[in-house]
Amino acid sequence: MNRDVEEKTGQIAPGRSLRLWTRWQMSFVAVQAAFLLIVCIITMIVNPDYLGLLVRHPIGIKMLITALGLTVTNFGLFLAMCAVLNRYAPPTTFVQLLIGLLGGVFMVLFLLPVLFIVLVGPAATSIMEGLSHEE
Repeated sequence: MNRDVEEKTGQIAPGRSLRLWTRWQMSFVAVQAAFLLIVCIITMIVNPDYLGLLVRHPIGIKMLITALGLTVTNFGLFLAMCAVLNRYAPPTTFVQLLIGLLGGVFMVLFLLPVLFIVLVGPAATSIMEGLSHEE
């Protein structure tokens, strides 16, 4: 079935899907977001002033903007790639493996730097602040 016939009849050719994302793909993104939120909440409970440096200090604000940009890029690219693969690639084991591999690569490229910013960024900011005022 070609695309024109699909659009006219409303029927989908075998191997194609109308859904943009599967349940596990959305769960994967939700787990990542929940993990980041839990790390931030635990950090705020343990040391409330620690993450405050990311909001008050100019370097911390830049780090926070970078972390938000990386998070949006991570989720956006992963969901966009999944939507394209779900829509145009047949649902084979290889495609599912490719999507899982993309999720792992995006976690390493985008999620780990965000965790580093959240966990180490305030300490780096306070060290830089301390060194700049020391004369």
